[in-house]
Amino acid sequence: MLEPNTKPSPAALVVVKNGQPTVAFDPTPAQLPIMLECVSGKWPNVFVWGNRGGGKSYMARWLAHILALTFPNFRYKIIRRRFGELQENHLDFLTHEMELLGGEYNKTEHTTRYSNGSIGYFRPCATPEDAEKAIGTECYLLIFDESPTLEWEHTVLITGSVRVPEKARRQGVKPLVLHLGNPIGPSVNQLWSYFINKDVSPDENDKYFPADYHAIELRLEQNPYQDIEAYKRRLASQTDPQYRRAWLEGERSFEQALFDFKPSVDGKPYHVIPELPSLGDGKSVLMEPWVRIYRAYDHGFYPDPAVCLWFAVAGKRIIVFKEQVWYRTDALQIARDILQGQVINTGYSQQILPVSATYVDPSLDLKMSSSGVQNVGTKAAMEGVSITVDGQRIGLPLDTSINSREQFASAIHRALAEEVEPGIPRLQIVASECPYLIKALPQQRYDEHNPAKLADHKHDHPVVALAYFLLSYIPETAPPPINRIPQWLKELRSTSRNTLGNESVRRRY
Repeated sequence: MLEPNTKPSPAALVVVKNGQPTVAFDPTPAQLPIMLECVSGKWPNVFVWGNRGGGKSYMARWLAHILALTFPNFRYKIIRRRFGELQENHLDFLTHEMELLGGEYNKTEHTTRYSNGSIGYFRPCATPEDAEKAIGTECYLLIFDESPTLEWEHTVLITGSVRVPEKARRQGVKPLVLHLGNPIGPSVNQLWSYFINKDVSPDENDKYFPADYHAIELRLEQNPYQDIEAYKRRLASQTDPQYRRAWLEGERSFEQALFDFKPSVDGKPYHVIPELPSLGDGKSVLMEPWVRIYRAYDHGFYPDPAVCLWFAVAGKRIIVFKEQVWYRTDALQIARDILQGQVINTGYSQQILPVSATYVDPSLDLKMSSSGVQNVGTKAAMEGVSITVDGQRIGLPLDTSINSREQFASAIHRALAEEVEPGIPRLQIVASECPYLIKALPQQRYDEHNPAKLADHKHDHPVVALAYFLLSYIPETAPPPINRIPQWLKELRSTSRNTLGNESVRRRY
Protein backbone atom coordinates (compact mmCIF):
# COMPACT_ATOMS: atom_id res chain seq x y z
CA MET A 1 0.00 0.00 0.00
CA LEU A 2 1.07 3.58 -0.60
CA GLU A 3 2.23 5.71 2.27
CA PRO A 4 0.10 8.83 3.00
CA ASN A 5 0.71 11.78 0.69
CA THR A 6 2.75 9.66 -1.72
CA LYS A 7 2.12 10.26 -5.39
CA PRO A 8 1.34 7.02 -7.27
CA SER A 9 3.71 5.88 -9.98
CA PRO A 10 2.67 5.76 -13.66
CA ALA A 11 2.38 1.97 -13.30
CA ALA A 12 -0.21 2.15 -10.53
CA LEU A 13 -3.58 0.44 -10.96
CA VAL A 14 -6.20 3.16 -10.38
CA VAL A 15 -9.93 2.34 -10.05
CA VAL A 16 -12.98 4.54 -9.48
CA LYS A 17 -14.47 4.12 -5.99
CA ASN A 18 -17.55 6.19 -5.05
CA GLY A 19 -16.84 8.45 -7.99
CA GLN A 20 -13.26 9.08 -6.90
CA PRO A 21 -10.06 7.65 -8.44
CA THR A 22 -8.46 5.26 -5.96
CA VAL A 23 -5.07 3.58 -6.14
CA ALA A 24 -5.70 -0.15 -5.82
CA PHE A 25 -2.11 -1.32 -6.38
CA ASP A 26 1.16 0.45 -7.01
CA PRO A 27 4.15 -1.83 -7.67
CA THR A 28 7.52 -0.95 -6.20
CA PRO A 29 10.38 -0.14 -8.60
CA ALA A 30 11.65 -3.69 -8.04
CA GLN A 31 8.27 -5.43 -8.42
CA LEU A 32 7.30 -3.87 -11.75
CA PRO A 33 10.11 -5.37 -13.88
CA ILE A 34 9.54 -8.75 -12.22
CA MET A 35 5.85 -8.67 -13.11
CA LEU A 36 6.73 -7.76 -16.70
CA GLU A 37 9.21 -10.65 -16.87
CA CYS A 38 6.54 -13.04 -15.58
CA VAL A 39 4.00 -12.07 -18.24
CA SER A 40 6.51 -11.80 -21.09
CA GLY A 41 5.84 -15.40 -22.16
CA LYS A 42 9.57 -16.18 -22.38
CA TRP A 43 9.46 -18.63 -19.48
CA PRO A 44 6.55 -20.92 -18.54
CA ASN A 45 8.14 -21.42 -15.09
CA VAL A 46 9.42 -18.58 -12.89
CA PHE A 47 10.87 -18.69 -9.35
CA VAL A 48 10.87 -15.40 -7.39
CA TRP A 49 12.95 -15.85 -4.25
CA GLY A 50 14.77 -13.80 -1.64
CA ASN A 51 14.90 -12.87 2.01
CA ARG A 52 11.74 -12.06 3.91
CA GLY A 53 9.88 -8.77 3.44
CA GLY A 54 10.40 -8.15 -0.27
CA GLY A 55 6.67 -8.25 -1.09
CA LYS A 56 6.61 -11.46 -3.14
CA SER A 57 3.16 -12.72 -2.07
CA TYR A 58 1.50 -9.31 -2.39
CA MET A 59 2.98 -8.75 -5.84
CA ALA A 60 1.91 -12.20 -7.09
CA ARG A 61 -1.69 -11.82 -5.90
CA TRP A 62 -2.00 -8.50 -7.70
CA LEU A 63 -0.43 -10.00 -10.81
CA ALA A 64 -3.26 -12.55 -10.71
CA HIS A 65 -5.85 -9.76 -10.24
CA ILE A 66 -4.47 -7.78 -13.19
CA LEU A 67 -4.41 -10.78 -15.54
CA ALA A 68 -7.94 -11.70 -14.48
CA LEU A 69 -9.12 -8.16 -15.31
CA THR A 70 -7.21 -8.09 -18.60
CA PHE A 71 -8.41 -11.40 -20.08
CA PRO A 72 -12.09 -12.43 -19.87
CA ASN A 73 -12.69 -15.88 -18.37
CA PHE A 74 -9.11 -16.03 -17.06
CA ARG A 75 -8.50 -18.70 -14.40
CA TYR A 76 -5.80 -18.69 -11.76
CA LYS A 77 -4.97 -20.70 -8.66
CA ILE A 78 -2.94 -19.72 -5.58
CA ILE A 79 -1.55 -22.54 -3.41
CA ARG A 80 -0.12 -22.29 0.09
CA ARG A 81 0.85 -25.11 2.44
CA ARG A 82 -1.67 -24.61 5.26
CA PHE A 83 -5.06 -22.94 5.26
CA GLY A 84 -4.06 -20.65 8.16
CA GLU A 85 -1.16 -19.28 6.10
CA LEU A 86 -3.50 -18.82 3.13
CA GLN A 87 -5.95 -16.94 5.34
CA GLU A 88 -3.38 -14.57 6.86
CA ASN A 89 -1.47 -13.83 3.65
CA HIS A 90 -4.27 -13.70 1.06
CA LEU A 91 -7.87 -14.40 2.08
CA ASP A 92 -8.12 -11.64 4.70
CA PHE A 93 -7.50 -9.02 1.98
CA LEU A 94 -9.75 -10.36 -0.75
CA THR A 95 -13.09 -8.87 0.35
CA HIS A 96 -11.70 -5.33 0.19
CA GLU A 97 -9.68 -5.91 -2.98
CA MET A 98 -12.54 -7.51 -4.88
CA GLU A 99 -14.85 -4.64 -3.94
CA LEU A 100 -12.31 -2.23 -5.43
CA LEU A 101 -12.12 -4.35 -8.59
CA GLY A 102 -15.88 -4.69 -9.04
CA GLY A 103 -16.01 -8.40 -8.26
CA GLU A 104 -16.70 -10.55 -5.23
CA TYR A 105 -14.95 -12.94 -2.89
CA ASN A 106 -16.82 -16.10 -1.85
CA LYS A 107 -15.70 -16.91 1.71
CA THR A 108 -17.24 -20.38 1.61
CA GLU A 109 -15.64 -21.54 -1.62
CA HIS A 110 -12.52 -19.36 -1.24
CA THR A 111 -12.87 -18.13 -4.80
CA THR A 112 -12.71 -14.72 -6.42
CA ARG A 113 -15.12 -13.89 -9.27
CA TYR A 114 -14.70 -10.95 -11.62
CA SER A 115 -17.30 -9.13 -13.72
CA ASN A 116 -15.74 -10.41 -16.99
CA GLY A 117 -16.10 -14.08 -16.02
CA SER A 118 -12.58 -14.58 -14.65
CA ILE A 119 -12.20 -16.67 -11.52
CA GLY A 120 -9.47 -17.37 -8.95
CA TYR A 121 -9.08 -20.33 -6.59
CA PHE A 122 -7.21 -20.36 -3.26
CA ARG A 123 -6.22 -23.79 -1.95
CA PRO A 124 -4.04 -25.30 0.81
CA CYS A 125 -1.69 -28.18 0.01
CA ALA A 126 -0.16 -29.98 3.00
CA THR A 127 -1.06 -33.59 2.12
CA PRO A 128 -1.29 -35.82 -0.96
CA GLU A 129 -5.07 -35.58 -0.63
CA ASP A 130 -4.86 -31.76 -0.84
CA ALA A 131 -2.71 -32.06 -3.97
CA GLU A 132 -5.22 -34.39 -5.63
CA LYS A 133 -8.05 -31.93 -4.88
CA ALA A 134 -6.06 -28.99 -6.25
CA ILE A 135 -5.27 -30.74 -9.54
CA GLY A 136 -8.93 -31.00 -10.50
CA THR A 137 -9.31 -27.34 -11.48
CA GLU A 138 -7.89 -26.15 -14.80
CA CYS A 139 -6.04 -22.84 -14.63
CA TYR A 140 -3.86 -20.59 -16.78
CA LEU A 141 -1.78 -19.13 -13.95
CA LEU A 142 -0.64 -21.28 -11.02
CA ILE A 143 1.06 -19.60 -8.06
CA PHE A 144 2.85 -21.63 -5.37
CA ASP A 145 3.22 -19.18 -2.50
CA GLU A 146 6.16 -20.15 -0.25
CA SER A 147 6.87 -22.95 -2.69
CA PRO A 148 9.97 -24.23 -0.79
CA THR A 149 7.70 -25.26 2.10
CA LEU A 150 5.61 -27.51 -0.18
CA GLU A 151 6.54 -31.06 -1.09
CA TRP A 152 8.10 -31.07 -4.55
CA GLU A 153 6.06 -34.10 -5.63
CA HIS A 154 2.85 -32.18 -4.77
CA THR A 155 3.81 -29.15 -6.87
CA VAL A 156 4.74 -31.36 -9.82
CA LEU A 157 1.38 -33.11 -9.58
CA ILE A 158 -0.61 -29.85 -9.43
CA THR A 159 1.18 -28.31 -12.42
CA GLY A 160 -0.69 -30.85 -14.53
CA SER A 161 -3.74 -28.60 -14.19
CA VAL A 162 -2.06 -25.68 -16.04
CA ARG A 163 -3.30 -25.55 -19.62
CA VAL A 164 -4.60 -22.78 -21.87
CA PRO A 165 -7.29 -23.58 -24.47
CA GLU A 166 -6.97 -22.39 -28.05
CA LYS A 167 -9.45 -19.52 -27.65
CA ALA A 168 -7.54 -18.05 -24.71
CA ARG A 169 -4.21 -18.49 -26.52
CA ARG A 170 -5.55 -16.43 -29.43
CA GLN A 171 -6.32 -13.67 -26.91
CA GLY A 172 -2.67 -13.68 -25.82
CA VAL A 173 -2.92 -15.82 -22.67
CA LYS A 174 0.18 -17.90 -21.98
CA PRO A 175 0.48 -20.58 -19.28
CA LEU A 176 2.62 -19.66 -16.27
CA VAL A 177 3.69 -21.52 -13.12
CA LEU A 178 5.02 -19.03 -10.58
CA HIS A 179 6.96 -20.22 -7.52
CA LEU A 180 7.57 -17.76 -4.67
CA GLY A 181 9.37 -18.01 -1.39
CA ASN A 182 12.18 -17.63 1.07
CA PRO A 183 14.95 -20.16 0.39
CA ILE A 184 14.11 -22.64 3.15
CA GLY A 185 11.98 -25.77 3.17
CA PRO A 186 11.78 -29.37 2.00
CA SER A 187 11.74 -28.61 -1.73
CA VAL A 188 14.29 -25.79 -1.84
CA ASN A 189 16.94 -28.14 -3.22
CA GLN A 190 14.77 -29.10 -6.22
CA LEU A 191 13.88 -25.46 -6.86
CA TRP A 192 17.58 -24.58 -6.83
CA SER A 193 18.34 -27.45 -9.17
CA TYR A 194 15.59 -26.57 -11.68
CA PHE A 195 15.74 -22.77 -11.62
CA ILE A 196 19.21 -21.66 -10.50
CA ASN A 197 21.84 -24.38 -10.94
CA LYS A 198 19.92 -25.99 -13.83
CA ASP A 199 21.64 -29.31 -13.19
CA VAL A 200 18.64 -31.66 -13.44
CA SER A 201 19.81 -35.03 -14.74
CA PRO A 202 17.93 -37.08 -17.37
CA ASP A 203 17.31 -39.70 -14.69
CA GLU A 204 15.42 -37.12 -12.64
CA ASN A 205 13.51 -35.60 -15.55
CA ASP A 206 14.23 -36.65 -19.13
CA LYS A 207 11.95 -33.85 -20.40
CA TYR A 208 13.73 -31.06 -18.53
CA PHE A 209 14.48 -28.03 -20.73
CA PRO A 210 16.59 -25.45 -18.84
CA ALA A 211 15.43 -22.50 -20.98
CA ASP A 212 11.89 -22.99 -19.61
CA TYR A 213 13.00 -22.06 -16.07
CA HIS A 214 13.83 -18.57 -14.86
CA ALA A 215 14.79 -17.30 -11.39
CA ILE A 216 14.52 -13.71 -10.06
CA GLU A 217 15.68 -12.45 -6.67
CA LEU A 218 13.49 -9.93 -4.81
CA ARG A 219 14.90 -8.63 -1.53
CA LEU A 220 13.70 -6.79 1.54
CA GLU A 221 16.18 -4.00 0.76
CA GLN A 222 14.22 -3.26 -2.45
CA ASN A 223 10.94 -2.62 -0.61
CA PRO A 224 10.48 1.13 0.02
CA TYR A 225 7.42 0.53 2.23
CA GLN A 226 9.33 -1.44 4.89
CA ASP A 227 11.29 -0.10 7.85
CA ILE A 228 14.23 -2.18 6.67
CA GLU A 229 16.60 -1.82 9.62
CA ALA A 230 13.89 -2.45 12.21
CA TYR A 231 12.65 -5.51 10.33
CA LYS A 232 16.20 -6.84 9.99
CA ARG A 233 16.68 -6.57 13.74
CA ARG A 234 13.49 -8.55 14.24
CA LEU A 235 14.63 -11.26 11.80
CA ALA A 236 18.08 -11.38 13.40
CA SER A 237 16.46 -12.33 16.73
CA GLN A 238 15.50 -15.75 15.33
CA THR A 239 17.18 -18.47 17.40
CA ASP A 240 17.12 -21.07 14.62
CA PRO A 241 20.21 -20.35 12.47
CA GLN A 242 18.62 -21.87 9.37
CA TYR A 243 15.61 -19.54 9.48
CA ARG A 244 17.86 -16.60 10.32
CA ARG A 245 20.04 -17.26 7.26
CA ALA A 246 17.04 -17.73 4.95
CA TRP A 247 14.84 -14.91 6.25
CA LEU A 248 17.54 -12.31 6.93
CA GLU A 249 20.28 -13.04 4.41
CA GLY A 250 18.29 -14.89 1.76
CA GLU A 251 20.70 -17.84 1.87
CA ARG A 252 19.46 -21.30 0.94
CA SER A 253 18.68 -23.37 4.05
CA PHE A 254 16.87 -26.60 4.82
CA GLU A 255 13.97 -26.67 7.25
CA GLN A 256 14.22 -29.64 9.64
CA ALA A 257 17.55 -30.54 8.06
CA LEU A 258 18.88 -33.56 9.86
CA PHE A 259 22.58 -33.03 9.24
CA ASP A 260 24.82 -30.02 9.74
CA PHE A 261 26.34 -30.45 6.30
CA LYS A 262 28.64 -27.57 5.31
CA PRO A 263 30.09 -27.82 1.79
CA SER A 264 32.37 -24.88 2.62
CA VAL A 265 33.23 -22.67 5.59
CA ASP A 266 34.34 -19.05 5.14
CA GLY A 267 34.76 -19.69 1.43
CA LYS A 268 37.08 -22.66 1.94
CA PRO A 269 36.21 -26.29 1.14
CA TYR A 270 34.98 -28.15 4.19
CA HIS A 271 32.77 -31.23 3.76
CA VAL A 272 33.07 -30.92 -0.03
CA ILE A 273 36.53 -30.83 -1.64
CA PRO A 274 37.33 -30.20 -5.32
CA GLU A 275 39.54 -33.27 -5.80
CA LEU A 276 41.28 -36.13 -4.06
CA PRO A 277 44.22 -34.84 -2.03
CA SER A 278 47.80 -35.96 -2.50
CA LEU A 279 49.86 -36.74 0.56
CA GLY A 280 52.94 -34.63 -0.04
CA ASP A 281 54.70 -36.53 -2.82
CA GLY A 282 52.25 -35.60 -5.59
CA LYS A 283 50.91 -39.13 -5.77
CA SER A 284 47.15 -39.74 -5.50
CA VAL A 285 45.98 -40.86 -2.10
CA LEU A 286 44.56 -43.97 -3.79
CA MET A 287 48.07 -45.05 -4.79
CA GLU A 288 49.42 -45.01 -1.24
CA PRO A 289 49.79 -48.63 -0.08
CA TRP A 290 48.76 -47.81 3.49
CA VAL A 291 45.44 -46.15 2.46
CA ARG A 292 42.49 -48.54 2.73
CA ILE A 293 39.70 -48.60 0.11
CA TYR A 294 36.10 -49.53 0.98
CA ARG A 295 32.72 -49.56 -0.72
CA ALA A 296 29.13 -49.42 0.49
CA TYR A 297 26.11 -50.35 -1.60
CA ASP A 298 22.39 -49.67 -1.22
CA HIS A 299 20.23 -51.79 -3.51
CA GLY A 300 17.39 -49.79 -5.01
CA PHE A 301 14.32 -51.75 -5.99
CA TYR A 302 12.34 -50.27 -8.88
CA PRO A 303 11.72 -47.35 -9.26
CA ASP A 304 14.37 -46.33 -6.72
CA PRO A 305 18.03 -46.06 -7.74
CA ALA A 306 20.84 -48.33 -6.55
CA VAL A 307 23.94 -46.55 -5.26
CA CYS A 308 27.53 -47.60 -4.58
CA LEU A 309 29.90 -45.25 -2.74
CA TRP A 310 33.69 -45.62 -2.70
CA PHE A 311 35.75 -44.55 0.33
CA ALA A 312 39.45 -43.91 0.96
CA VAL A 313 40.51 -44.10 4.62
CA ALA A 314 43.74 -42.17 5.22
CA GLY A 315 44.56 -41.93 8.90
CA LYS A 316 41.38 -40.66 10.53
CA ARG A 317 40.14 -39.04 7.32
CA ILE A 318 37.31 -40.63 5.34
CA ILE A 319 37.06 -39.40 1.76
CA VAL A 320 34.14 -40.37 -0.48
CA PHE A 321 35.87 -40.29 -3.86
CA LYS A 322 33.38 -41.95 -6.22
CA GLU A 323 29.72 -42.85 -6.56
CA GLN A 324 27.90 -45.11 -8.99
CA VAL A 325 24.15 -44.80 -9.56
CA TRP A 326 21.85 -47.17 -11.47
CA TYR A 327 18.20 -46.98 -12.50
CA ARG A 328 16.22 -50.00 -13.68
CA THR A 329 19.41 -52.07 -13.93
CA ASP A 330 19.85 -55.81 -13.43
CA ALA A 331 21.63 -56.73 -10.18
CA LEU A 332 24.21 -58.83 -12.03
CA GLN A 333 25.05 -55.92 -14.36
CA ILE A 334 25.40 -53.67 -11.31
CA ALA A 335 27.89 -56.14 -9.85
CA ARG A 336 29.93 -56.08 -13.07
CA ASP A 337 29.91 -52.27 -13.10
CA ILE A 338 31.13 -52.14 -9.48
CA LEU A 339 33.99 -54.51 -10.29
CA GLN A 340 34.89 -52.54 -13.40
CA GLY A 341 35.07 -49.42 -11.21
CA GLN A 342 37.85 -51.13 -9.29
CA VAL A 343 40.08 -50.98 -12.38
CA ILE A 344 42.14 -47.80 -12.78
CA ASN A 345 43.88 -46.89 -16.04
CA THR A 346 47.18 -45.17 -15.22
CA GLY A 347 48.00 -44.38 -18.85
CA TYR A 348 50.58 -47.13 -19.04
CA SER A 349 48.74 -50.06 -17.53
CA GLN A 350 45.65 -51.09 -15.61
CA GLN A 351 45.75 -51.29 -11.83
CA ILE A 352 43.23 -52.98 -9.58
CA LEU A 353 42.34 -51.03 -6.46
CA PRO A 354 42.64 -53.31 -3.43
CA VAL A 355 39.17 -53.01 -1.83
CA SER A 356 39.11 -54.10 1.81
CA ALA A 357 35.34 -54.60 2.10
CA THR A 358 31.97 -53.78 0.50
CA TYR A 359 29.14 -53.20 3.00
CA VAL A 360 25.48 -53.83 2.18
CA ASP A 361 22.02 -54.07 3.74
CA PRO A 362 21.85 -57.18 5.98
CA SER A 363 18.45 -58.04 4.51
CA LEU A 364 19.80 -58.19 0.96
CA ASP A 365 19.92 -61.99 1.14
CA LEU A 366 16.16 -62.09 1.76
CA LYS A 367 15.22 -60.24 -1.40
CA MET A 368 14.95 -61.85 -4.83
CA SER A 369 17.45 -60.97 -7.51
CA SER A 370 16.16 -58.51 -10.09
CA SER A 371 17.88 -60.70 -12.71
CA GLY A 372 15.11 -63.28 -12.37
CA VAL A 373 17.33 -65.93 -10.74
CA GLN A 374 14.92 -67.99 -8.68
CA ASN A 375 15.56 -68.92 -5.04
CA VAL A 376 18.78 -66.93 -4.94
CA GLY A 377 19.17 -63.77 -2.82
CA THR A 378 20.51 -60.63 -4.44
CA LYS A 379 23.65 -60.75 -2.29
CA ALA A 380 24.50 -64.31 -3.35
CA ALA A 381 23.77 -63.53 -7.00
CA MET A 382 26.06 -60.47 -6.97
CA GLU A 383 28.80 -62.35 -5.15
CA GLY A 384 28.79 -64.89 -7.97
CA VAL A 385 29.89 -62.26 -10.49
CA SER A 386 33.56 -61.80 -11.37
CA ILE A 387 35.65 -60.16 -14.09
CA THR A 388 39.19 -60.84 -15.34
CA VAL A 389 41.75 -58.05 -15.71
CA ASP A 390 45.17 -58.83 -17.18
CA GLY A 391 44.73 -62.46 -16.26
CA GLN A 392 43.72 -61.65 -12.67
CA ARG A 393 40.23 -62.59 -11.59
CA ILE A 394 38.41 -60.32 -9.12
CA GLY A 395 35.08 -60.97 -7.46
CA LEU A 396 32.63 -59.08 -5.28
CA PRO A 397 32.45 -60.40 -1.71
CA LEU A 398 29.81 -58.46 0.25
CA ASP A 399 29.80 -57.80 4.00
CA THR A 400 26.55 -57.03 5.82
CA SER A 401 26.26 -53.83 7.84
CA ILE A 402 23.55 -52.55 10.21
CA ASN A 403 20.15 -51.35 9.01
CA SER A 404 18.84 -48.93 11.64
CA ARG A 405 17.64 -45.44 10.80
CA GLU A 406 18.33 -44.21 14.34
CA GLN A 407 21.92 -45.42 14.05
CA PHE A 408 22.18 -44.03 10.50
CA ALA A 409 21.54 -40.52 11.79
CA SER A 410 23.91 -40.85 14.73
CA ALA A 411 26.80 -42.24 12.66
CA ILE A 412 26.54 -39.53 9.99
CA HIS A 413 26.18 -36.80 12.63
CA ARG A 414 29.45 -37.90 14.26
CA ALA A 415 31.36 -38.15 10.98
CA LEU A 416 30.27 -34.66 9.89
CA ALA A 417 30.95 -33.07 13.29
CA GLU A 418 34.40 -34.52 14.04
CA GLU A 419 37.58 -32.85 12.84
CA VAL A 420 40.90 -34.62 12.34
CA GLU A 421 42.61 -31.26 12.69
CA PRO A 422 41.33 -27.66 12.74
CA GLY A 423 39.46 -26.92 9.51
CA ILE A 424 39.53 -30.52 8.22
CA PRO A 425 36.46 -32.64 9.04
CA ARG A 426 36.72 -36.38 9.34
CA LEU A 427 34.31 -36.92 6.42
CA GLN A 428 34.87 -35.21 3.07
CA ILE A 429 33.32 -35.75 -0.37
CA VAL A 430 34.90 -35.13 -3.77
CA ALA A 431 32.60 -32.68 -5.56
CA SER A 432 32.93 -33.76 -9.19
CA GLU A 433 32.64 -37.48 -8.44
CA CYS A 434 29.75 -37.58 -5.94
CA PRO A 435 27.01 -35.12 -7.02
CA TYR A 436 24.11 -37.31 -5.88
CA LEU A 437 25.41 -37.72 -2.32
CA ILE A 438 26.15 -33.98 -2.07
CA LYS A 439 22.65 -33.15 -3.29
CA ALA A 440 20.93 -35.74 -1.07
CA LEU A 441 22.58 -35.04 2.30
CA PRO A 442 20.97 -31.60 2.89
CA GLN A 443 17.53 -32.97 1.91
CA GLN A 444 17.36 -35.53 4.71
CA ARG A 445 14.98 -34.70 7.53
CA TYR A 446 13.96 -35.87 10.96
CA ASP A 447 11.25 -38.46 11.28
CA GLU A 448 8.20 -36.60 12.62
CA HIS A 449 7.60 -39.28 15.25
CA ASN A 450 11.25 -39.79 16.22
CA PRO A 451 13.62 -36.80 15.95
CA ALA A 452 16.67 -39.08 16.27
CA LYS A 453 15.65 -41.10 13.23
CA LEU A 454 16.40 -40.57 9.55
CA ALA A 455 13.04 -40.18 7.78
CA ASP A 456 12.24 -42.01 4.59
CA HIS A 457 13.07 -39.88 1.58
CA LYS A 458 13.01 -40.33 -2.17
CA HIS A 459 16.73 -39.52 -2.33
CA ASP A 460 18.02 -41.27 0.78
CA HIS A 461 19.88 -44.07 -1.06
CA PRO A 462 23.36 -42.48 -1.15
CA VAL A 463 22.89 -41.41 2.46
CA VAL A 464 21.94 -44.95 3.50
CA ALA A 465 25.00 -46.31 1.68
CA LEU A 466 27.15 -43.80 3.58
CA ALA A 467 25.61 -44.98 6.85
CA TYR A 468 26.27 -48.66 6.04
CA PHE A 469 29.95 -47.82 5.77
CA LEU A 470 30.11 -45.62 8.88
CA LEU A 471 28.36 -48.28 10.99
CA SER A 472 30.91 -50.92 10.01
CA TYR A 473 34.38 -51.55 11.43
CA ILE A 474 36.75 -48.94 10.01
CA PRO A 475 40.30 -49.14 11.34
CA GLU A 476 42.40 -46.01 11.24
CA THR A 477 45.32 -46.23 8.88
CA ALA A 478 48.80 -44.77 9.13
CA PRO A 479 51.84 -44.52 6.86
CA PRO A 480 54.73 -46.84 7.70
CA PRO A 481 57.39 -45.36 10.02
CA ILE A 482 60.27 -43.65 8.27
CA ASN A 483 63.66 -45.00 9.45
CA ARG A 484 65.81 -41.90 9.40
CA ILE A 485 69.42 -42.10 10.69
CA PRO A 486 70.07 -39.31 13.21
CA GLN A 487 72.63 -36.74 12.11
CA TRP A 488 74.95 -37.51 15.05
CA LEU A 489 75.04 -41.17 14.00
CA LYS A 490 75.76 -40.26 10.37
CA GLU A 491 78.73 -38.14 11.52
CA LEU A 492 80.03 -40.92 13.74
CA ARG A 493 79.90 -43.44 10.92
CA SER A 494 81.84 -41.12 8.63
CA THR A 495 84.99 -41.32 10.85
CA SER A 496 87.40 -44.16 11.62
CA ARG A 497 86.61 -43.84 15.30
CA ASN A 498 83.52 -45.93 15.08
CA THR A 499 84.55 -48.93 17.18
CA LEU A 500 84.25 -48.71 20.92
CA GLY A 501 87.75 -48.78 22.44
CA ASN A 502 89.63 -49.08 19.17
CA GLU A 503 92.38 -46.77 20.47
CA SER A 504 92.89 -48.46 23.80
CA VAL A 505 93.32 -51.96 22.48
CA ARG A 506 96.99 -53.07 22.45
CA ARG A 507 97.87 -54.26 19.01
CA ARG A 508 100.36 -57.01 18.37
CA TYR A 509 102.59 -57.10 15.33
